[in-house]
Amino acid sequence: MALDRFLYFPADAFPTQQQIRDVVAHYVGPSATIKEQGCRIFVEFPGDSFFAEVFRPERFIEIFVANDNVDVMTRMADPFTNCVANGIAKWICVQFNGEQEDRSSNYPGNYLGEMEEFFKWRWSQTFPGELPPQGLIAIFDQMLHRLKEKTQ
Repeated sequence: MALDRFLYFPADAFPTQQQIRDVVAHYVGPSATIKEQGCRIFVEFPGDSFFAEVFRPERFIEIFVANDNVDVMTRMADPFTNCVANGIAKWICVQFNGEQEDRSSNYPGNYLGEMEEFFKWRWSQTFPGELPPQGLIAIFDQMLHRLKEKTQ
């Protein structure tokens, strides 16, 4: 499940993709590799994502530079990349006098339910007709329980 952090800037001071890349590179330092593909900046971290057994194992953040906003997003609901992406979004706003869209009503309450639904859907797409192993369900339930505790 992706989490988006939409950033908006004054029209006369919208940062260039290179400026954003430079700020992100300074923020993460040598802990990540930065790559670009078109209007996207990818921040790739070593190690596997939190859900590597079920989804893609890569641990990364994607930054999409649009004409009127910047979207700092995570794809796999990985707690580490979500935290780093939050910091990157705030740092970009500080550096370029931007504002981050308030999506607090979407996080964390709705986020947990959406993540559970996404997990079920993704499993059914990956392994049609199969039920998830009980151990995997237990791990997912335990993870949801921990997230709920941390957000209360």
